[in-house]
Amino acid sequence: MDKNIAAFLRDDAYSVRVVFQTNNGGVQANFGYVTNIKGLEVGDFVVVPYKPQNAAERFSIAQIVEVCADLAIEPNSEIQYKWVIQKLDLTSYDALMQANSELQDTLNKAYRSNMKRNFAQNVLLGLDLEAQDAIKTLLGK
Repeated sequence: MDKNIAAFLRDDAYSVRVVFQTNNGGVQANFGYVTNIKGLEVGDFVVVPYKPQNAAERFSIAQIVEVCADLAIEPNSEIQYKWVIQKLDLTSYDALMQANSELQDTLNKAYRSNMKRNFAQNVLLGLDLEAQDAIKTLLGK
């Protein structure tokens, strides 16, 4: 019996090709998976079963590089295609990273402002009253 019979019998099954990121930042070759998850697009991250050479199968995160309109596997293939487990929803993470970036920018501006103000105050405090008054006059204060 065909190893991928379940995929062939499902009207909603289609194929995607994914890549895995390597430890050194590169990518591994394309791997094909089957899915029935609606709306997957190139660039989406998905959780898939993956078995590296000489290791046990595990769940891994991959990025979709191709979405096929149909099931792109041959009947009676020697390969039993694995199924995509789920799409990785990065909405909360992306929102958190955006908020953190805005927070960091705001705090950096406040820090620079405080440093400038503290520096000016320290310089003025180190001067005698006559020099302080002269500087204030020059600054229009």
